[in-house]
Amino acid sequence: VWYPFSHSKVGKPIASVGEYVEFAAPVDEVNTFLRGGNVVPRLPVRQTTTAMRTEKFTLMVVPDVKGEARGQLYWDDGDSIGTIESGNYTLVTFDIKNATLVTSPQHNEYVGGVTTDTIHVLGVNTKPTTVTIDGQMATNVTYSADPQWLSATVNEPNDDIFDISAKPQAKQPS
Repeated sequence: VWYPFSHSKVGKPIASVGEYVEFAAPVDEVNTFLRGGNVVPRLPVRQTTTAMRTEKFTLMVVPDVKGEARGQLYWDDGDSIGTIESGNYTLVTFDIKNATLVTSPQHNEYVGGVTTDTIHVLGVNTKPTTVTIDGQMATNVTYSADPQWLSATVNEPNDDIFDISAKPQAKQPS
C-alpha cells in the first residue's frame, strides 16, 4: 500500500501488487508517496537545526494493509560527536496495531526533550466514534473522508509511554 503525499493528493491509499500505476506529473508539483507500514516523525522546516530544536514533532502514520505501522525517532543535540557512546540521546519507538498507536522511549538521556504535538493517520476510511489519549477522551480530533485522514492534537512528551486509540464505528446492519 502506498499513500500519495503531494500538495493536491494526500491520504487515500493506493493498493497495488506487481503492477504499474500512472500518475499525472504537473510541472508545479512533485509526486511524493509514503509506503504503508511506517510512522514518519516530521518537524517544520527551519533555517537551522538550532531553530528546529524548539519545535514539536508531527507523526505521519501510514498503515499497511493489516493496519499496522512502526517507526523510530533518534534525537540528540545535533552538534556533539559521540552521543551514542556517551548515551546523550533519545530513541523513541512508535507502533500501531489494532487502531492503537503506542509511543515507547527506548533510551531517554537527551535533556532537550522530544514532544509530539500532532498525529496524522492516513487511510482511515471511516470516522472513529472515539479517540483516546492515555485513556482520556481526545478533544482536538478532525476527520476527513476525502482524503481518508484522521488528525489528533496530543501535545505529549515522548519521555514516557503514551498511547492513542481510535475506536471504529460499529457496522450498520444491512
